[in-house]
Amino acid sequence: MKRLLIILASALLVTGCVKDLEYDFEDVEPRVVVMSCVEPDTTIGLRLTFSRFFLSMDRFRTIDNADVALRVNGQPLPGAAVMTSSGDYTHPYRPQAGDRLELSVQVPGKPAVSASTMVPGAVDITDLRMLEHPSSTADNPVYAIRFTLHDPANEDNYYFIRIRTDGAQDYQYCNFSCGDYLINDGIDLAYILESPDSPDGDGDNVQLLAFPDDNIAGRSHEVELKIATYYRNTQYLLEVTSLSRDRYLYERTTYLYDDDPFESLFSEPVQIHSNISGGIGIFAARNRSILPIPIQP
Repeated sequence: MKRLLIILASALLVTGCVKDLEYDFEDVEPRVVVMSCVEPDTTIGLRLTFSRFFLSMDRFRTIDNADVALRVNGQPLPGAAVMTSSGDYTHPYRPQAGDRLELSVQVPGKPAVSASTMVPGAVDITDLRMLEHPSSTADNPVYAIRFTLHDPANEDNYYFIRIRTDGAQDYQYCNFSCGDYLINDGIDLAYILESPDSPDGDGDNVQLLAFPDDNIAGRSHEVELKIATYYRNTQYLLEVTSLSRDRYLYERTTYLYDDDPFESLFSEPVQIHSNISGGIGIFAARNRSILPIPIQP
């Protein structure tokens, strides 16, 4: 009985300490959000929504009454983008490498929204080949791919490198490693996305290599990637993407934001990169080169 009285007293003490906290947040006017990734030889698409309060559980509201206009290399494109579904707009123009695109979005009752991007050129890749890695043995064959990346001079370039299986929709990205310190070490903006099954998290087993050209600027650089798992009867593709700076920073900060939010609860929040003037979001470009990797005999 004495123990029961102690438990009841403790419960009353705990409940007696509960307080209702009032949050005094200012009402924030929703802003226009633009999401668009431009690629060569593909019609321009973008999605428009309103931002929402971070504690809100409401769905994002799409924008269905926007006036969307585009300019290319300083000249206005004829016609406006057409809404194909709620919040989704498409313009029939197919950009080319080197195009400078300017976007203007006007939503009734909101400030004008604008952004610009430059479509990067395709990555110049030569001498792509597959070879046995020095660590290969008869019982445990290990393979690597080697290729030369020709970085254009007198410009800042940003790259993604992936290896994937062939297929229109059901392809899979493959784990690999890269020991090249000029690519994955000592670069402030470099970021390696760990694969989910990376055992030690040290960058030795990745699915995406992302880096700027700081250490190889304007030169031809040979890259070697060791494939973690290789199946003989599978066609592999090398996917090398050149990104605009805004696209690179958006992808990098998005990966950092999504990377296990409960790992460091008291770390500084990650701010997603945005290049939208008068709103938030991203309007940027990329150019992908996809090459078949020669099959090892």
